[in-house]
Amino acid sequence: MKNFRFIHPTLPPLARIVTEYREFYHQGLITNGKLVERLEAAVCERLGVRHCVAVSSCTSGLMLVMKAFGLRGEVILPSFTFFATGHAVLWNGLTPVFADCDRQTWNIDPRAVERAITPQTAAILAVHLYGNPAAVTELEWIAGKHGIPLLFDAAHAFGASYKGQSVGQFGDAEVFSLSPTKLLVAGEGGLVATNDALLAHKLRAGRNYGDLGAYDPMLLGLNARMTEFKRPWLSPASTWWPPKCRATTNSRPSTPRSWMARRVSHSSRYPKAISRLTKITPSWWTARFSAWRATNWPARCSTRTSKPRNTSILRCTGRRSSVGCHRPPLCLRRMRSLDRY
Repeated sequence: MKNFRFIHPTLPPLARIVTEYREFYHQGLITNGKLVERLEAAVCERLGVRHCVAVSSCTSGLMLVMKAFGLRGEVILPSFTFFATGHAVLWNGLTPVFADCDRQTWNIDPRAVERAITPQTAAILAVHLYGNPAAVTELEWIAGKHGIPLLFDAAHAFGASYKGQSVGQFGDAEVFSLSPTKLLVAGEGGLVATNDALLAHKLRAGRNYGDLGAYDPMLLGLNARMTEFKRPWLSPASTWWPPKCRATTNSRPSTPRSWMARRVSHSSRYPKAISRLTKITPSWWTARFSAWRATNWPARCSTRTSKPRNTSILRCTGRRSSVGCHRPPLCLRRMRSLDRY
């Protein structure tokens, strides 16, 4: 049986990567250099935020944000999300409290969040699932009402927007992923966007073992730095990046904005095709949401009403793929660290 490549990350031309590598490689500046700083500045300008802190992964970013806030007690998070969201909570010694998700968007339901709040609630950790923005307005109102931080796992959501504003501007912090399945790819990596200067200061220390250079750590941190080797993977020639950033490199006019348009175009084909299959209902993304939410479509999902005869649709063609069941609720995962919750 032949393997069928279901997805391929969108990467810039190798020649451009090598060109950018060459300069700092010969200088020996392979970490804590200027390339990552330029990336952070470009992301700030693109998203309209005051601070961006590049880290080694979205997970390490989430871990450091919660550590920087000094949270104690419970964190409310969606029952349906990638398990790294829950890992970040547990790594901080916090208690995860799972809230139900909206049936249409699959994002955390603000009404369930309100019901889950107790005197022990330390923060709300929402997720823009598959790049589809969560109910930001309602969640910000709830967090403000109770005086607790609102954090977003925005792993898939770079390029998405909510009511005309870029995802990255909401809550106290939003954390993006740069892993191979995302719109922007750096091999691995993450970006924390925030308007909180003190939080950004702590994150810059936290990603370097809590140390800002004096060998006197200000907080308990870890090695979560993004290396200079990651930065050239991201396409600064994009129309998403500021002109002053685009002017510093020579590359093809392939842009994240065009990648997003292509994803949206491809996504529109799925409902019609899937609707012809029995027991599968294309859900999640109706007109009433698209009027004020814009997603980058890293994934398109459907609701399955019964177990299909074959979990791999492509097997009938003699090809092998990993299409099938995806992400049972996090609270049902067989993870020993979650057993007591």
